[in-house]
Amino acid sequence: MKIQILFIGMLLLTACCVMPAGAADFSDNAAKYTITPWYKFTDGCKALPLYDTITQGEWKSHSYLLPAGKTRIEIALSWGNTQNTLYMLIKKPDESSYGPYYDSFDGIANGVIPLTINGNIAAGQWTISINGASVSGTQLYTLQFNAV
Repeated sequence: MKIQILFIGMLLLTACCVMPAGAADFSDNAAKYTITPWYKFTDGCKALPLYDTITQGEWKSHSYLLPAGKTRIEIALSWGNTQNTLYMLIKKPDESSYGPYYDSFDGIANGVIPLTINGNIAAGQWTISINGASVSGTQLYTLQFNAV
């Protein structure tokens, strides 16, 4: 009996270690994506940052045209001021969307939402929409988008 309980405990521990916090698996007709937190752009492929500002309740959208053959998208929204709350939605070329993603998506409340989308990435226009959910004054943010 003790061996069975120990075995089940080991299986549960292994499952927790294999799937990172915040990981999600999304399926659709054309592709299967895994969306997880991440912390570093792929070496040699760091995207140039886009700088913008946002106010309370405002939406800002930024679009990226992806060619076929990509297998990974890396996105980082950062604003640093944890007193303000931003979130983002991700819209695929077929107009379906993922999110919302908040500051704590990666388990850390630090004014950064880092995520990666892995799979056979659909070619076409991807749009990142950012919302100023709770913003005092005007908040500067940085958005980086990289497809590999």
